Amino acid sequence: MLKNILYIIISLLASKSLKSQEWSSFFESSKSRVEKQKINILLDSAEKKYQIMDIEASYQYADKALSYSKKADYSLGRAYSHFYIGHAMIRFLRFNTGLKHLMLAEKEEYSKNDPLLMAEISITSSIPSDYIPSFSINDAKKELRKGFVFIDKIEDKKTRNLIKIKAYNNFSRMYFNEGKWDSLYYSLKKTNGIISEQHGIDIPAQQLTEFYMYKGLLLSKKLKHDSAKYYINRSMSIANKFNYKDKSRIYLALGLMAEKQKKNDSALIYYLKSLENMEELGNRYNIPTIHYQISRVYRELKNFKKANEYDAKTVVLQNNLQSQKEYDDFSKTVLNKFLLSQKEDEAKKDIYMCAFAAILSLSIILSIYYLIKKHKSAKKTINDQEEVIAKGNEKNQLLEQKVNESFNIIIQLAKDSDPGFLTRFGEVYPDFINALLKIDPKLMTSELTFCAYLYLNFSSKEIAQYTFVTPRAVQIRKNRLRKKLNILSDEDIYLWLKNLT
Repeated sequence: MLKNILYIIISLLASKSLKSQEWSSFFESSKSRVEKQKINILLDSAEKKYQIMDIEASYQYADKALSYSKKADYSLGRAYSHFYIGHAMIRFLRFNTGLKHLMLAEKEEYSKNDPLLMAEISITSSIPSDYIPSFSINDAKKELRKGFVFIDKIEDKKTRNLIKIKAYNNFSRMYFNEGKWDSLYYSLKKTNGIISEQHGIDIPAQQLTEFYMYKGLLLSKKLKHDSAKYYINRSMSIANKFNYKDKSRIYLALGLMAEKQKKNDSALIYYLKSLENMEELGNRYNIPTIHYQISRVYRELKNFKKANEYDAKTVVLQNNLQSQKEYDDFSKTVLNKFLLSQKEDEAKKDIYMCAFAAILSLSIILSIYYLIKKHKSAKKTINDQEEVIAKGNEKNQLLEQKVNESFNIIIQLAKDSDPGFLTRFGEVYPDFINALLKIDPKLMTSELTFCAYLYLNFSSKEIAQYTFVTPRAVQIRKNRLRKKLNILSDEDIYLWLKNLT
C-alpha cells in the first residue's frame, strides 16, 4: 500500500516537472516571436522611409532593428538592418562604412535564400561610382549586372519587375553622367516596357520620379523642351503626391533644362532649391554636383564672388570627406571584397579541374589534327590568312576611328567644362588616373581634372578659358601641383605627366 502511494507521488512530481519544462519552452518561444515581431515592425518602418527617401528616419529604424536582431540572433533582422544602414551611409557620402554594412548583409545566412535582398545590395553598391575615382563606372556596372543574376531568381513576377526598374534607373543615371545618349535611350525604353506591363500599379515613387526625370533630361538634350518639361513636371507631381521627400534631383533636372534654354536666373532658383532640399534631408549625395552647377551659373551671370564662394564650399566638403578617410578606406574595402570573390571563384575552379584537364587533352588532339590538315592545305591556308589580315586591317581602322571619336568627345567635354569630363577621361586613360592616385591617393577631383587638362596638352590660356578663371590662376595651380607631386621646377610638367603612363 505504502509503495503504491509513493509511486503515485513520484509520478505526479515527474508529470509536474515535465509540464513545467513544456511551459518554460512555450514562454521562451513566445518571447522569441514577440522579439522578432518587434524587429519586423521596425524594418517595415525603415522600408517605408527608404521608399520615400527619408534616409535619416530609415537609418534610425534600421539601427534599432540591428541592435534587437543581434540580441535575438535573428539573421533576417541583421541582414535587412545592415542593408538599410548601408544605403543610408552611402547617401550620406560615408561610402566605406556603407559598403561594409552591405557586405555584412550579403554574408548573412538568411541572405543566401533571398535573391531580392541580394539584388538590392548589388544595386546600392553601384552608387559610389559618382564620387570615388578608384571605383570606376565599369566596376559599378559589374555590380549592377551581378544584381540581374539575382533578379532572375525572384519567383514573384511583380517583385521581379519592380527591382528591374530600380536597376535600369541606375543604368540611366550612369549613362546620363557619361553622356551616352543611345544607351540612356535603351535603358529608358526597357524601364518604360516594364512600367507598361505593370500598368503603372504599385511602382514606388522613387522609381517613377527617376524614370520620368531622366526621360525629360534626354528630351531636353534633343532640344525637345516642351516634352522635356512635361516629363520632369510629371516627376515632380508624383513626388508631391506620394510625399517623396528627395526632390533634389528633380530640381537639378529643371535647372539643367532651364540652363539649356539660356534661362540662367530660373536655373539658379532650381539649383538653390535642390541644395536646400538636400540640406533639409541631411543628404550630401549630390551636393558637390549642385555646388558646381550653382558656381557655373553665377559665372554666367558675372557674379564671380558667389561663384568662388560655392567653389570653396565644394573644396571644404571634399576635404572633410578625405579627413574621414572614407575614400582611401573605401578603396581597400572594395579590393578586399574583390579578393574574397576571387578566392571563392578559385575554390569553384578546383572542383572542375578534372573536367578541365579532359577538355584540354581533347583540345590538344584537335589542335594536332588541325595542324596536319593545315599542312596538307598550305595554299588554301595562305589565302585564308590574307583574308584574315585584310579583315584585321579593317577592324584596326574601325578601332582607330572609335579611339579618335572618344578623344574628340573628351576634348569637347573639356571645352564645355562638363561634369562628365573626368569620368569619360578616366575610361579612356585609366592608367594615367591610377598612376596619379598611386603617387598621391588624396588628390581631389578638381586636381585630377586639372591634370587631365594638362595631359591633353591644353595651354594655360585655354584652361583658363574653359574653366572660367584667369591664366594667372592656372599658373598658380600648376605650381601647387608641382609641389604636391614633387615635380622639379626645371622639369616640363606636360612631359612629366605624359611619362606617367
